[in-house]
Amino acid sequence: MPMKTVHDIPAGVTFDVRWATTPGKGIEIGFVNSDGSTRFDLGTLIIQPVGNGSIFVMAENIQAGDGWGPFLVDVAMEYVTAAGKKLYPHPLGILPVAKRMWKVYYNDRVDVIHFPLSDEEIAYLHIQHSEPELRCAYQKAGSPIIGHLIAIGIWNDEIGRV
Repeated sequence: MPMKTVHDIPAGVTFDVRWATTPGKGIEIGFVNSDGSTRFDLGTLIIQPVGNGSIFVMAENIQAGDGWGPFLVDVAMEYVTAAGKKLYPHPLGILPVAKRMWKVYYNDRVDVIHFPLSDEEIAYLHIQHSEPELRCAYQKAGSPIIGHLIAIGIWNDEIGRV
């Protein structure tokens, strides 16, 4: 399924950045109805900063409808990159569809920069994967999706930082 775009977002939905409902679980990024309820059918994910002062932010708990996973990760990558940090995949279990998505970021996306992790970083981040695309951290050039969400008035950032 091709990646969704801003034009596919249903009316009455905003894109929120807020603290996860589970304390200490990081920042939830995703689609929200006007009543504040999460649109799991569209998608949500958690980004978890690693340690104080670290440049690494983990993407985890990606729950997305068809085509929304890459959209969510693109937004997370833009958000993390704007803070001067790097996004990396969850260090343990990743579903096959998510593995394919990270492979596209690694091999095909010219707007995404991947940074192979050193052995020390792999140990620090507890990376268990052997695939090169899952042993990298990522940044995205520019913030076109976030900029568009702001321009159409559906971006709601309650955090303001990573």
